[in-house]
Amino acid sequence: MIEIVYGKADPHKLAKLIYALLQDHDNLVVISTDLSHFYTLEEAKKRDNVCLNAIAEKEPSLLDKGCEACGKIGLKAILEVAKKANLKTDLLDYRTSADTSGDTKRVVGYTSAILR
Repeated sequence: MIEIVYGKADPHKLAKLIYALLQDHDNLVVISTDLSHFYTLEEAKKRDNVCLNAIAEKEPSLLDKGCEACGKIGLKAILEVAKKANLKTDLLDYRTSADTSGDTKRVVGYTSAILR
């Protein structure tokens, strides 16, 4: 396992690295991020849907239309790779912290997806 910490890296450069890693079919790349942070449930879902749509469409530029994922650079990179490699995108689940806590006033959004 190799961990890559990319901070404020150029997503295009990160995409090149990810693409190269995925040329070996034994490799798996995991991008981890939260989505929106501390909005009402309604507002969180609205903002998170921007991220979910970008993932579903494999369109990195859509992330700049209101997606607040803290790992947006990694998302942009993996979506660029998915588009280039014609990977299939499956959104597996979407939840918010309200699903567990019941607090709908300060919500954090989460999703899981697989690109193969």
